[in-house]
Amino acid sequence: MKKLLLVLFLFLSLSINAQPPSSLPPLSVCDPNNDGFASFDLASQITAILNGLNPNTTLVTFHETANDAQIGTNSITAITAYTNIIPQNQTLFIRVADNANSQIYYTTMDLVVAANANAGTGGSVTVCETSSIPIDLFSLITGEQAGGIWVSTVGTGGTFNQIAGTYTPAPGATTFIFDYIVNSPCGSDISTATINIIPQPDAGTDGSATICDT
Repeated sequence: MKKLLLVLFLFLSLSINAQPPSSLPPLSVCDPNNDGFASFDLASQITAILNGLNPNTTLVTFHETANDAQIGTNSITAITAYTNIIPQNQTLFIRVADNANSQIYYTTMDLVVAANANAGTGGSVTVCETSSIPIDLFSLITGEQAGGIWVSTVGTGGTFNQIAGTYTPAPGATTFIFDYIVNSPCGSDISTATINIIPQPDAGTDGSATICDT
C-alpha cells in the first residue's frame, strides 16, 4: 500500500511540476542554396516543448510574433514544413495551452539556417623563382568564407606560412598548388590557388675562341 501511495505521489508531483522550458535549443537546418531560407519541421519539437505535459490535453501552437502567441491568433499551420520569413535567424513564439489545468505557457525557439560551406572560386598567378615578395593566397581566390585552412598539395621549395596564408618563392622552387578548405556542419568545400613558378633564365657560362685571321 505504501509503495502504491509513493508511486501515486510521484506521478502527481511530476504532473503538477511539468511545464514547458522557458526557451528551446535552436533548431538548425542546412541552407539548400545559401539564400538564408529553409524548411523546418516544427512538429519534431513538440515533445520537448511539452516537457512532460499530457499531449492529449495540451495544445501547442507556433507564432511569428510574441503578440500573436499571447492572444492565440495567426498560428503557423504548416508546422511540418515551415519556411522562415527572416533570413538566417528567426525567433518563433510558442503558446502552450494546458487545458487539463487551465494553464497557458509561453516559450521561444530560434530557427537557424546554417550556410553550406563555400571556399570561393580558385585562381592563379605566375611569378619568377627569384621573387622574394610573399604572395597572399587569399588574393588568388574570391568569394570565400572566413575560417578555412590552407593546405599545400603540390610543389617544393619556397616558404609556405599556413596560418597567414602566404607563400614566398625561392630559387629552385616548383609550381605550387594550395587548397583552401572550409568545413561547416553542412559539409565542406575546397578552392584552389595555383602559383606558377618561372625558373630564372640561364644563358650558360661565358667562353672564348681563338681563330687565325687567314
